Amino acid sequence: MSRRHESSKHTTPTDRASAGPSGEDGNTAGLSRRGMLWRGGLATAAGVGVLGALSEQHADAATGSQSGLFNPFDYGAVGDGSADDTAAIQGALNAAKAAHGGIVLIPGGYSYKLSATLAVFSGTTVVAYGAYLFMGGGKTATLMNDSGDGGYGSYSGYTAHRDIGVVGGTWDGKSTATQGFTINHGRNYLFRDVTIRNIASFHAIDIQGIQHIRVENCRFEGYVQGSSTFPRGPVQIDSGTESGDANPCDDVTIQNCYAGASPVAGESGPWGRLVDCHTQGTGPHSRIRVLDNVADNVLDSAIHAYSWSESIIEGNLVESPGGHGIYAGLGPSVSGSRLIVRNNIVKNAARGGIRVDPVTTDGPASSGSWSYVDIDGNQIYGSSSNGIYLSACLVGSISNNEVIKVQTAANHCIQIGESSADAKYAVESVTVKDNRVYSDVTSAIRLNGASACVLTGNKIMGTSFTNAFSCRDVARTVISQNDCASSVTGTAGSGLVASTWLGVDPASNPLCELAISAPQGQAAVFHDFTGAAPTTCGDNFVDGTPVGVATVTAGGRIVITPSAANTPTKVTVTFPAGLFTVAPVVVATAETSLPGNEVTGVGIGSRTPTQVDIWLTRTNTTATSVSWIATGS
Repeated sequence: MSRRHESSKHTTPTDRASAGPSGEDGNTAGLSRRGMLWRGGLATAAGVGVLGALSEQHADAATGSQSGLFNPFDYGAVGDGSADDTAAIQGALNAAKAAHGGIVLIPGGYSYKLSATLAVFSGTTVVAYGAYLFMGGGKTATLMNDSGDGGYGSYSGYTAHRDIGVVGGTWDGKSTATQGFTINHGRNYLFRDVTIRNIASFHAIDIQGIQHIRVENCRFEGYVQGSSTFPRGPVQIDSGTESGDANPCDDVTIQNCYAGASPVAGESGPWGRLVDCHTQGTGPHSRIRVLDNVADNVLDSAIHAYSWSESIIEGNLVESPGGHGIYAGLGPSVSGSRLIVRNNIVKNAARGGIRVDPVTTDGPASSGSWSYVDIDGNQIYGSSSNGIYLSACLVGSISNNEVIKVQTAANHCIQIGESSADAKYAVESVTVKDNRVYSDVTSAIRLNGASACVLTGNKIMGTSFTNAFSCRDVARTVISQNDCASSVTGTAGSGLVASTWLGVDPASNPLCELAISAPQGQAAVFHDFTGAAPTTCGDNFVDGTPVGVATVTAGGRIVITPSAANTPTKVTVTFPAGLFTVAPVVVATAETSLPGNEVTGVGIGSRTPTQVDIWLTRTNTTATSVSWIATGS
């Protein structure tokens, strides 16, 4: 017989009301059922380190007396999966509220049937390790929210609620509960080690206008779209307009979580997204961190950011999303800045791998724009649309990414800018550097409305594409020192030549002002290629075409004072470090009013890539200025 059934069978009301965890004689042999629940629940909580995560006063209470601890079994809970335990659990929550906070310890090993939404209050931590709570009777209520104290609809700022935690437990909506947890206009929240399963229509954790919240080590298993107009994500970051003012969220961490289908055969399927955000507040949501999560076969874009600033999306694994892997857009009137998308893996996205632009799939184009966006170190494999797309951005970088096997030939591995729609989609001062791309697409890297950008050090491979780079409406942009060899082991190159490696849209389109070489130590020289692609590859490498050698020129003036009349005297000139790779050609001449009269000779002696000796001879020992120029590569 299971422990749960033994307890239910042999426990009496007197047992449930006994005063202490050790029995009247103080020995564990005399433990009441209540004492066993306290001890078992606290041991479970302490065993997973949860007490260390709770507030200091809660931890003191939990490890000392039972003051500040509230157990639903003291309020009539049965825990057999048949009796309705809603009122008992709510009784414990209400007692914590009356005590101005505490720990509601829901003992593990029991099943608790719910029939209505539970209300949790400020200063309360719910500990439910090993417990199974489920919505019974086909009810559509939210499992738990923090709105039981009234005021919903008129909350403002981050002051409505505070210091609320839920740790542990499996919370099952049974495909009828429309939401897991809803929290509103507060600060200091924690969700840890929570499993939320089988939610219908909306979200597992709906975060509305919250500051300082961590969602850690949680599993979101199973979702049905129900009445929602589009598939939702388990964690929503929202502005809070449903419950009060349009307060943006601030300081949100979502880490080490999983979103996918229920593991139980016959239960609900995958979530729509992992992180959902589709409303803006009075300003952008800020300090959002989405770290080290897994999105498994979600129905839409896995991570859907909307008007985020000073935020990081890093280390996530996205498998076969029905939309984009990561999509960051903007609200109608809000700009976003300082967004880092780093070290994520996106596999087989039904749309693009990573997309950052001023439009979201849920709203109109924004009048705002992005700034300081860094997309770095990501691996994108098998996306149907563009591997990486960035538009409407002032200052950013796309670097050290791998984009492999884009599935639609008309798309690109990397695209920056989108001038065909509107000038506000353009980009400026974006660096595309050291990326590795391998796909059979029309062009590997597309520039479409870009100015003052630099594309360098990229490795472009593929067996069938028209251009390595293609350009439309591009100004003051450098494309230099890229490797367009276009082949990998066991495959042939694409056949690109100097006249086809870079494509330029027809002359009817705006200008294409490019520098295709960037000599070290010199300003780039831009040429207008409007309507006519270059016939050379500059210092870029293309199949079968020798690399163009960049010419470097340096010069200066020195003063040589002869050691004696008619005696050759030298000065050694040192070049800037790394300027030349071979010894340059050097020419020198003396600055004198009558050459050949007193100055009888100026010459070049020993030359290396790092220095040169310049000699002077004259009929006296007058100090003489000598100008020199060195040219090489």
